[in-house]
Amino acid sequence: MANPVLAKSALFITFAHIMLMMFHGLRPQFLYPFWSLCLFTSVLNHSVTSEIAKWADRIVISVGVVVDIWLALVFLDNKTKALSFMCLWIVVAGYFSAKMLISQKWLKEHDMCGMSVQDLPHLAAHMFGTLNHFILVIRPGIS
Repeated sequence: MANPVLAKSALFITFAHIMLMMFHGLRPQFLYPFWSLCLFTSVLNHSVTSEIAKWADRIVISVGVVVDIWLALVFLDNKTKALSFMCLWIVVAGYFSAKMLISQKWLKEHDMCGMSVQDLPHLAAHMFGTLNHFILVIRPGIS
């Protein structure tokens, strides 16, 4: 379902990822097309009402979480790995919290500056997923 708040968030994190890729580069190299695909499906999913876009985004982002876990395990020291895993935990918890809040019909009537309560945990998932990518890329051994 199209959601203008999450669509704007997806566009913002796309811009942040482009800056990250331009100024720090990515290793391993497969991350360029993979992260581009993740960002594309996120923008598309939050911009249109389509079951195909929704499921494509869910599948690609799920694979992305697995890739992020692999990157953290292979490239990060223990302290930074713990930080990365904390970010990923917030991403997953934020996504599922948003889905649980959506099922609460009475919350749909509440509005906060043009944003619904259900958007907050999903926005946190976007923010902490992006933060995790900054951690993965800027750490020695990956960049």
